[in-house]
Parts: sequence; structure tokens; C-alpha cells
Amino acid sequence: MNFCKDTLNVICDLHGQGIEKVAAIIRHSARNYDDDSRMEPFMCLTDEGKSFCSAFGEGLPDNRALRLYSSHIGRCIETAYLVDKGYSKNGGKTDDTIVVSELSPFYVLDFMKTIEIIKEHDLMTFIRNWIDGKFDESILMSAEASVRQMITFITDQLNTSDNGALYICVSHDWNIYLLKELGLNLPHEEYGKIDYLEGIVIYENNGEFYITNHQMKQAMTYPQFWPTF
Repeated sequence: MNFCKDTLNVICDLHGQGIEKVAAIIRHSARNYDDDSRMEPFMCLTDEGKSFCSAFGEGLPDNRALRLYSSHIGRCIETAYLVDKGYSKNGGKTDDTIVVSELSPFYVLDFMKTIEIIKEHDLMTFIRNWIDGKFDESILMSAEASVRQMITFITDQLNTSDNGALYICVSHDWNIYLLKELGLNLPHEEYGKIDYLEGIVIYENNGEFYITNHQMKQAMTYPQFWPTF
């Protein structure tokens, strides 16, 4: 098993084009699992997953101002920490990882009822029903509102950053599924499951924001529901 290099390649391609402000929201690395769904928040990275993180960090473009953000869940914090260590091997400098709610499962408003829903669905059906608005918003925030919150967080960072800033934001596959479909029109039924360390990339160029992913032929500007900047 190899780690997903697709998002890393997108970042490196943008660096090669001279794009100065880049942010990637990626899924954490390879993780452990448990049959008890109540243990889900406590599942950390496998040894293989840890090595993937280091390789990802080592592959990032040199001489960027790398800033790391993470979900509060342990496997995401681990991923960010080890990406940092990988980047440092090449002499890269980073800031301390910052844990933020916008990369976490902030959209889960009733944890126990969400667990009950998950048990009734396979993951792909769960994501489809969520995006289609079939769950009560007292249990799960709407998919559209969730995406808006994530996008706003990233663009706020890019708006206030210096040139040369590279943000690696470690999150979860649920978050990436929403971003891929609602931000890029890449539904999972057609474009597949989210791999470890796969994600989407947002960047600023000539005063405009773009969103892309390795499965896109061309980056997109704001989807209709994005906030006005």
C-alpha cells in the first residue's frame, strides 16, 4: 500500500506555476479501526500511516512558510505532527500545529443519534443522504452549511497570509466528501472513496480564489453558495 500522492502532486504543480498562497485540506493518514463505534474518536494512526505522513512532509515544496492546522481528533493531530517532522528533514520551518473546530466533526450536533444513523447505513449511503438533506439539522448540520464553514476558514487564512504561505489542514473523509461534491461537483458515486492523505486544494491567484483536486481538469472559482469576499 502506498500513500496517496495525488494531493501532494497538485500542491507541487501549483508551486511550480509560482502560485504563492496555497491551502490543502487533506484526510488524515492510515488509521486503526475498532468494531465498537464508540471508540471511533480514539483510533490513531497505524505504523504504516505514520510513515506516509513523513513521506508527505518530505515531498512538500521547499522554502515555503508551512502552517499546519488539524482537527481535534488524535489521528489528525498525529498526521499534522508527522508531516511537520517530514518537512523539517529537508530543513523546512513550520509553526506549531493549531487545532481548529472547522476541520473537526463540528457538524455533529447530536453524537449518539448520529451513531444510530451510521449503524443504519453504509458510509456511501450515509454521505449521499446527508448531502441530499435527509437528516434532521438538529442532529447533523446541513452539508452546505458545513462546507461553507470550512471554505470560509481556509479563505480567511489565505486572505491574511503573506506570499509563500502553504497551509496543510488535516481533517476527515466525511469533510472531504462534502467538499468534493459541493465544492467541485465530484460525487463519490462517480469519483470513488476518499483515500488517506487525499484532499482538495484552495489557492489565491491574482485576487481570486480557486478550488481544485487531482480529479479536476481545471480549477473552479466560487460555487454559487460560497460567501462573498
